[in-house]
Amino acid sequence: MALELGDAVMLHRDRTYTLTFSENPPEWAIGRDGLLFGYLIFISPVGEGGEPVYGTRLVDGSPGNVEGSDWDQIVKALINEHDPAIEDPFSGSTGATQ
Repeated sequence: MALELGDAVMLHRDRTYTLTFSENPPEWAIGRDGLLFGYLIFISPVGEGGEPVYGTRLVDGSPGNVEGSDWDQIVKALINEHDPAIEDPFSGSTGATQ
């Protein structure tokens, strides 16, 4: 599903994130409460499956490591990696004991 060319709001892990659209080049700034985590960028209007292709760019300008057509999962991956309020998922294992 293609992302509309405009601002959007995303709920993730009980937090509200904003995707603020910028037209040239087409990209969305990903943030929460005044913090900027990176950008969702538009790579191609049509990928292998006929869907648009998105990727990420970090705040420092370096490219992110995820791209594909599932833009909301791409945004969540960037948030999980760069929002300090997001903790690693708990596996339930406390480690080995002797």
